[in-house]
Amino acid sequence: MDEPFAALDAQTRNFMQLELLCTWKETKNTGTFVTHMISEAIFLSGTIRSKFQVPLERPRNMEIRSELKNVVWKQIEKDVNASGSFTQM
Repeated sequence: MDEPFAALDAQTRNFMQLELLCTWKETKNTGTFVTHMISEAIFLSGTIRSKFQVPLERPRNMEIRSELKNVVWKQIEKDVNASGSFTQM
């Protein structure tokens, strides 16, 4: 979600943040929420699943991007499969 509450007034935004947390509590579904408000990020954030260090010197080339992206996607795929939320294709 890319700043879904940005156009809302302050009171409605706060209410929607609470609703989002209630929905998460019931479903435990994970999503990506983009915000530029630090307070909103703190309020809505979850726990860190894992840290990924980028062990590359600068300058970097485009080929290494795909390699590292695959590492991150494999972790996401592992987590999704473990949750049973999606069936494998």
